[in-house]
Amino acid sequence: RAGSWDWVVLNGGANDLFTACGCETGCGPTLDAILAPDGTGAMANLVARARADGARVAILGYYAGPRGGGPFRACEDELTELDARAAALAAGDAGVVFYDMAAAIDPDTADHYDPDRTHPSAVGSIRIARGLAAAMAAAP
Repeated sequence: RAGSWDWVVLNGGANDLFTACGCETGCGPTLDAILAPDGTGAMANLVARARADGARVAILGYYAGPRGGGPFRACEDELTELDARAAALAAGDAGVVFYDMAAAIDPDTADHYDPDRTHPSAVGSIRIARGLAAAMAAAP
């Protein structure tokens, strides 16, 4: 949404990967459309748009699904690669911060997850918010 924003917080890609390829095989084209190794793609375009509007950007990396499984456990390899690409994108612009939500969510701690075993619980959300706030406060 257009506006005078100080920060834009961005996360995305898991649902695209899950629905396009089930995170099984043939995910390369979808992953590249989101964010290619050369830094192009939908995520890069969105970051560029926010930066052109004067906002700083915080990109949230993905956390692992809970031990014992969850709908997105099959996507971990693809999401790890997406996180690496997003971190590289952030490293190229002082106005972009990458925050890895894996630092806040422990796959061995069930109360970090909603009962759907996908989304963070209230406890997990608080942990993510605190970590993200610290990353944003530490940004140049």
